[in-house]
Amino acid sequence: MEYHAPTGRFTVSPDSLGKATHELMYALAGVRKMNNLPLTPYEREGGLDPVDHIQKAIVDGARTMGINLGGNWGNEIDLSKYKD
Repeated sequence: MEYHAPTGRFTVSPDSLGKATHELMYALAGVRKMNNLPLTPYEREGGLDPVDHIQKAIVDGARTMGINLGGNWGNEIDLSKYKD
């Protein structure tokens, strides 16, 4: 992020947004792996578990920065490319 003095605004480069997106998706994949959940989209069963709240916080944090990770809830997002 960079402060652009002439306009009084902060700017974020596409490269920075791409890196942030990758890091957030990697974090989501790690949360799923630690909880033995699939990296492909899956249906939640029953009430919300702590893993659901963690994933939701990551998704909402990304959205706050203007990044759409591809779902409203973490379980809706395909993370299969982060299998390793």
